[in-house]
Amino acid sequence: MYEKSLLHTWSLSVEEQFYLCVPLLLLGLVLAARRLNLAPGRVLAAAAIVIFGASLAGCILLTSADGKNVGFYVALWRAWEFVAGGAIGFFAVPFARGAVRRPWAEALGILGCLVIAAAVGLGLDGGFYPGTAVLLPVIGTVMLIAAGLAAPDTAAVRALSWRPMVGIGLVSYGWYLWHWPLLSLARIADFGREDQLRDLVLAGTSLGLAILTYVLVERRVLAWRRSRADLRALSPRIVGGGVAFSLAVFALMAAVAGPAHYSGKASAAIAGTPDLAGSSVFACEGAACPAGVGTLGFLGGDSHADTIRRAVRRGAARIGVGVISPFKPTCPDPGEPGAPDVLDPSCPKIRGALADILKAEGRGASFFVVFRRWNPKLVAYEARHGPGAYARKLAREFAAYGADGARRLLLIGPVPEFDYKAVECVLRAKRYRADPDFCALPRARIEAERKKTMAVLARIAEGAPHIRLVDPIDLFCDATTCRPYVGETLLYKDTDHLSKFGARWFLAKLERDFLWAFTGRTAPFGKTLQKASSSSSPARHSGSGPR
Repeated sequence: MYEKSLLHTWSLSVEEQFYLCVPLLLLGLVLAARRLNLAPGRVLAAAAIVIFGASLAGCILLTSADGKNVGFYVALWRAWEFVAGGAIGFFAVPFARGAVRRPWAEALGILGCLVIAAAVGLGLDGGFYPGTAVLLPVIGTVMLIAAGLAAPDTAAVRALSWRPMVGIGLVSYGWYLWHWPLLSLARIADFGREDQLRDLVLAGTSLGLAILTYVLVERRVLAWRRSRADLRALSPRIVGGGVAFSLAVFALMAAVAGPAHYSGKASAAIAGTPDLAGSSVFACEGAACPAGVGTLGFLGGDSHADTIRRAVRRGAARIGVGVISPFKPTCPDPGEPGAPDVLDPSCPKIRGALADILKAEGRGASFFVVFRRWNPKLVAYEARHGPGAYARKLAREFAAYGADGARRLLLIGPVPEFDYKAVECVLRAKRYRADPDFCALPRARIEAERKKTMAVLARIAEGAPHIRLVDPIDLFCDATTCRPYVGETLLYKDTDHLSKFGARWFLAKLERDFLWAFTGRTAPFGKTLQKASSSSSPARHSGSGPR
């Protein structure tokens, strides 16, 4: 997530949605209550309870550790926190009138501080956030504010009223706005490497910038507001200035990012060197094409299969072979209406639609090509179902594919997975004149990560003449090192997905295996198959690594 330097502005979007939507919601509820002759206060309280419960439940259930953490970023699942803040306002009057005695207010304030400290120090919920981990800071904050309303001179309130604490509060939002871009850009420049000392220095730097922002911007805006300026008369200038500034920022971003994006796509590193992948794949014309063409089959798998889909279908089309790919990468077994172990509820419909296509074509599937991100799937499946469960699942699935050996099944083993996104890491290394092998990994580590997966696939393919297992590791690795590039050309677009050129290169390297899957042939169509102009394993660059 460190690559997104403005990621922290998600909080602004959530706040703006709150300010825009909640007044309309409150107005609608009050009007509805009056029309139904109900007490508006009770209707609002009931709505608050329902929204609080539903939002909190969604926040906990939808929290995840990946980048698409819906529970964290989406306003619907943070609404319960706004409701908690609104509840303080609901109870503000009785608290302020002394309904809570001083000793209880003291205890409430101290307990609130302890709850917030526990939330910061304990690292609850295994690092998943917000989830249940956000309950403590919200509860502690509510308790602390309520204690301050009940008795403004309690110990907790006096401690937080200390001048340095107030000063931090005044610059806190500016500090929040400054800190993440500095940390993000520093980590981008340092290939994502974490450095506590560097981050502490940047946190201090962002505090200094926040103080400057407060003095030069925030205080002047506050003084302007206190001068009782006619905001209605100035509103056209304010809105116009804001729109103009936004358009200027957009134009600047387009002017900088647009050319960089298109020049990057056209660069040799990303576009690829044509000689590496060969000029054509599976080329044959007229009588040179064997009688075996005209078959139909499936390319199945997940997002890894999706990265090679276009290259495979284009190559197959050159010899009259039709390749049908799943409509969703989340459907790992698309071939048979009765294929087992389908987790996505839409997959049966997808398989049914594919079966209809086959029926309309008047020919059955002759082959299956399966390419997946095998390693994490094996780990996740066996974590749920126990050791050996993934091997049994694949055996059942591939038995359905094979149709008693009448169909060819090409299994493509796992490709290496890297720590850094290839495009960003390699191009940044070149810019800094560092060794791109900083982005590579030891072959021994890659072999260890995929050892169990390859053993499972090998057992399934063993003794089955209609199954061919391809291990692609030698395409990316020499005896000691695995690289996401070959020569000056990138083969990956991120940590584990092949780039557009990488897919064509991959298909050219495995041309004989795909030819066997498509037609059953093991020899080329009367001509020598295209060969890459360089060695099959990525060439090493020279240079000194980043420090």
